[in-house]
Amino acid sequence: MTMMIGLDIEGFRRRHGLTYRRLASMFGVPSVSQMRRYAIGAEMLRDERLERVLRESRGEIDLYAIHQRGLRWLREHGGVGPAITVSSLNPGEAGKERSVP
Repeated sequence: MTMMIGLDIEGFRRRHGLTYRRLASMFGVPSVSQMRRYAIGAEMLRDERLERVLRESRGEIDLYAIHQRGLRWLREHGGVGPAITVSSLNPGEAGKERSVP
């Protein structure tokens, strides 16, 4: 049995000759660089934004394809996503920051 998979965001962008700026506008993403990270799989979309991408692409973009792109990005980058710095919520550690993988 062959499963048909739709496009991921980057595939959609390329098929339609769109810039990351145009994609960001189309999908309501305020930052062009954030849109690029979503498109290449470096970051995963969250609920409302994901729903909008799937709706606005009229079925061309597929959730499974987005997931596969993200897994490929992780494999290519040693399984490590973008580093996030967070401040501690412990009052005794005020001002200290730590990196979260």
